[in-house]
Amino acid sequence: MELMSTSYSDSDSTGTVRNGVTHKVYAIFASQPTRRFLLALSITQQEFCVHMFDRAGVMHSRAYSIHRSPHVLLCMLAVLTFGQPEHVGFNPTIIYSSPTSQISSNNTIQVGSATYSIIRQIFFNYLICGRGMTCWHVCRNGEDFVIKDSWTHESQINREADILSKICGLKGVPQLVTAWTVQIEGSDDRTDARRAFTPSSIRIHVHRRLLMQPVGLPLSEFKSLRELLSIFIDILDSMSKLLLHFSLADLTTFIAHKALVQEFHVLHCDVSVNNIMIYNCDVPASETSDSHGEEVTQSNDPDSGEGEESLKEKLVQWDQERHKQIQAGILRNGLLIDFDYATDLEQNLPTVCGDCTVSVHIIYAPLTH
Repeated sequence: MELMSTSYSDSDSTGTVRNGVTHKVYAIFASQPTRRFLLALSITQQEFCVHMFDRAGVMHSRAYSIHRSPHVLLCMLAVLTFGQPEHVGFNPTIIYSSPTSQISSNNTIQVGSATYSIIRQIFFNYLICGRGMTCWHVCRNGEDFVIKDSWTHESQINREADILSKICGLKGVPQLVTAWTVQIEGSDDRTDARRAFTPSSIRIHVHRRLLMQPVGLPLSEFKSLRELLSIFIDILDSMSKLLLHFSLADLTTFIAHKALVQEFHVLHCDVSVNNIMIYNCDVPASETSDSHGEEVTQSNDPDSGEGEESLKEKLVQWDQERHKQIQAGILRNGLLIDFDYATDLEQNLPTVCGDCTVSVHIIYAPLTH
C-alpha cells in the first residue's frame, strides 16, 4: 500500500504515485520468488487507485473517491486481508520459506501430481515482466532433479519442452523428464485470466514447469584452466565426435551446437556464459577406447601438408587424454542449457515470437599447447 499527500491529478504528469508503487512491488517480487502476480493499493488525499502487476505487465485503475466509492475500497481491503493466497498472487503449488532456510521437507514444489522437496534455489530472474524464470534443485526418493519454472509466451512457436523431447538422448544437454502447465483451481495459470480484456499489444504468458536432469554447477566453479577448456570442448561438440573426421578448416569452425544443427536441425540461438554449466558425467571406457582410439591415417593427397596431419594427431591424442581424465573424475563435463529461444530448423519459420536475443560470433583457434 502506498500513501501519499499529493493528489493523483498533480502526480499524473510525473508518475510519482505509480513509480513509488512500482519500486515497492519490485522489492516484493525480488524477495518472493513464488509470486504469480501482486495487487497493490495507493491512496492520495481523498482518492485511491488499484494496481495489478504480473509477468505480462501492469494495469492501473482510474482514481476512485473514498467518499463516493466506499464499497470499492472496502472490497479491495477485504480481498487483500482475507483473500485466499492464490487470489492475491501466491502460488499454492510451491511452498518455500526463504532462500536462506535450511533443507526442509516443508519446502516443496509440485510438478503434475508429484511433489518434490526443494534443496536450493539455483537461479532467479528479478524482472517483473517477462519469463520470470526460477530454477530449483529438487529431489524425490533420493534422486536429484532441476525444475525450471517460467512464464512463456503463448504464441511461442518452438517450446522448450518440444525441443528437449526432440534432442532426447543427446549428451551435454538437459534431459527432459516431464513438462507441466501449472494449474490453479483446475485451470491453466495464464496472465489473461486476470484481465477482462487483453489488447493485442500485451503478450499472454503461460506458467509452465520443466522437470529435468542432471543438476549442474555454474561455469565459474571450474577447478582448473584445463577443465574450463574441456567444458568448452564439450559444448562445442556435445556428442564428443571424432575430431579426425574433419579437416583442419572444419575444426576451427566446429561451433557449439554442431550435433544439434546437423543431426537434430535445432539452433540454440542463446549460447552464453550463463547457459553453460558443469556436471559430472560417467564416460564408459568403451567410448574412450572405441571412439577415440583410432589411428590417424596419413593422406596420400600431395596437397595435404604434413603439418596439418601432425596437428590432427595432437588434437586426437589430447582428446583421448581428456576423456580418460573425465572417466577418472579429474575433469567434469559441460552442459548447454536454456532452450527457450531455440529454433527447430525443420519448421522453416521466418520469424520467432517472443523476446529477442543476440548471438555473438566467436573466432576459434586450435588449442594444442
